[in-house]
Amino acid sequence: MCSKNRPKIANYLKCYIILETDFLKLPLEEFILQCYEAGARAFQLRNKYKTARENYLIGLKIKKILNNKDALFIVNDRVDLAIVLEADGVHLGVKDIPAKVVKEKYPNLIIGYSCNTESDIRYANDIPADYIGIGPAFQTNTKEDLRPVLSKDDYINLIKKANMPAVAIGGIKGDNISNFNNIEIDGFAISSYICASKKPFEKVKEILSFYNG
Repeated sequence: MCSKNRPKIANYLKCYIILETDFLKLPLEEFILQCYEAGARAFQLRNKYKTARENYLIGLKIKKILNNKDALFIVNDRVDLAIVLEADGVHLGVKDIPAKVVKEKYPNLIIGYSCNTESDIRYANDIPADYIGIGPAFQTNTKEDLRPVLSKDDYINLIKKANMPAVAIGGIKGDNISNFNNIEIDGFAISSYICASKKPFEKVKEILSFYNG
C-alpha cells in the first residue's frame, strides 16, 4: 500500500502498534502475529535508543513477518531507514526532517505527522500528511520531551481542523480509552500497553472493541 491509496489508510489505523522491541515479553514474530491475528493492521518501528544498524536489522525481520499480509509498516523518524527497508511510510514530528520536503522527494511514502497544536495541524494539512497522530492523550513514560497533555475538547477541536485521518497517542490503555467516546477518532497508537503484555492478542482485541461496541 502507498499514499496514493489515502482513503483506505484510516481502515488500518484503529489499533496502531508502536513497536518498541525492548518492551517485548514475547519473541518478535510471535508478538506481531498475535497482534495481526487480533486485528492490528499498522506497525511502527520506534526504537529510540538503538543504532541505525540495529533498527535496520529489526526492520528486516518485521518486513519478513508482514510479507504478504494486509498491514502497514511505518518507520519512526528515520527517512533513510524507511527508504532502504522499503517501508510503507515514515512518521515524523517537529524536530525531524521537514515532512513537506520528504513528501515532495518521496511522494509514494505514507507520511504520518505528530500534532499537538493548531499550528501543527495547519502544517500537516499543508504537507499534506496521510495521517496524523494527535497527543499526548495522557501522561506517558515512553516518550521524552513530552508536549502538553491534551483535553477532550482539544481533541475535538484539532480533529475538526484536520484534513486527514487522526489517531490518538500517548498513554492510552484499555481502562482510559472510553475517554474518547463521542470523539471522531480514527484509531489509537499504542506502545507499552500492548508491547509489554504477554497477551498482546487480548490487548489488541480490547482496543478494537472501542469500535465494535
